[in-house]
Amino acid sequence: MSAGSVQPRRRQDARPNYIVGPNGDIITVADLPSPGATRWVIRRKAEIVLAVHGGLLSLEDACRRYQLTAEEFSAWQQAIERHGLLGLRSTHLKDYRHGGKA
Repeated sequence: MSAGSVQPRRRQDARPNYIVGPNGDIITVADLPSPGATRWVIRRKAEIVLAVHGGLLSLEDACRRYQLTAEEFSAWQQAIERHGLLGLRSTHLKDYRHGGKA
């Protein structure tokens, strides 16, 4: 581990207390979007994907908390993997899904 690197502390249930968000900020469960969120901007989607990937939330917890299907979550995750954060822009989803502009 390099000097100055920050490692999340683990709770007793082996989940971290925080993750590093898409903008490099520290995010705890309390910092995640509220369960009633209806406007899914890029940052919020990315925070949810990172929270699951980093172990802050389980996939089941995230889907229940945000009323997502596993397919919706998977689509967000795949968009990030394939196209980075801009892949989460809802206005361009069809462009990314078809490999380019129509």
